[in-house]
Amino acid sequence: MSRPPLSDGKRGTRTFHLRVEPEGDAFGIALLETNERDHTTDLVARANPRRTTELAHPIQRALAKSGHARTTLTPRRNTPISLIEDEGVRLALAMIATDPIRKGRRKTHLLDAVDTMATEETYYWYAKCTRHPRAQRALRLLLAEE
Repeated sequence: MSRPPLSDGKRGTRTFHLRVEPEGDAFGIALLETNERDHTTDLVARANPRRTTELAHPIQRALAKSGHARTTLTPRRNTPISLIEDEGVRLALAMIATDPIRKGRRKTHLLDAVDTMATEETYYWYAKCTRHPRAQRALRLLLAEE
């Protein structure tokens, strides 16, 4: 099923890129959204090396579904890694939903919940969470088992 690009009609087609941010032998990541019409790039979410480790499964899923090998993501990577739109949106939600969470079990539950969301649902929550900061809390409450 073909899905129209994530676009508001004025800004143009959006693409996602994963940028490696080296820190010694480890690395963090930054997820960027690029507007192809006016060539603007916005930071969607950032993860330090510890969070990058916690987000390993969603990151690997996004890479695999975007046609990249597991070894694509290394501390020495200089160029951003392009992601297909659906997986960029899903990874963004995983990063946004788990950002302030400290409890490991709760993070795991939130990541599993984002992983099982329908694609249309991820687009809805992505649009809400990137435009309205209070929607991020609503997403966490919706997905939390507690």
